[in-house]
Amino acid sequence: GTVGPLRAALEQLDEQWRRLGAPIAQALRPGVSPSHVDDLAAEHGLAVPLELKVLWAWHDGAEPGDSPWLSRRIGPGGFEFLSAEDSFRVYVDNRRIHHEPPPDLPELYWHPSWLPFMKCDANRLYVDCDRMASNVEGSPIRLVRWDWEAFDVDCAQSLTQAAQLWVWVLQQ
Repeated sequence: GTVGPLRAALEQLDEQWRRLGAPIAQALRPGVSPSHVDDLAAEHGLAVPLELKVLWAWHDGAEPGDSPWLSRRIGPGGFEFLSAEDSFRVYVDNRRIHHEPPPDLPELYWHPSWLPFMKCDANRLYVDCDRMASNVEGSPIRLVRWDWEAFDVDCAQSLTQAAQLWVWVLQQ
């Protein structure tokens, strides 16, 4: 399964943050239970992929501190490590702002199954909760940018793969 490799990658990520003196290493929040994540998701009719539950059980995001961008930055690219509750707040905001697709581009709206878990300004890394049943080995990660270019292309096959890549980059 994916739980062991993801946990190992997250521990290695933590080691790299500490080695490099990254501010996020001091800002990590305690983890939350998968049942807490399920409770948050139930309000929106979502079934959260296992990888996100493992992530938030490891650490429930990072404290924003004086500089949210700096203290929550998870790795290359400047994405903020959101808590489960913050992710659902961002989800609600995106559903409110992008609730109706433009008439000429019917797919450009925030789908009810898209759960963002990291953000950098107007960019959102998300998983499509509806895809997890067909991909039990992981949850493909996608990116919505301000211009919506390539929003429907997988950036990583799974959160495990993304974490392993972050570790590799930081090790270099």
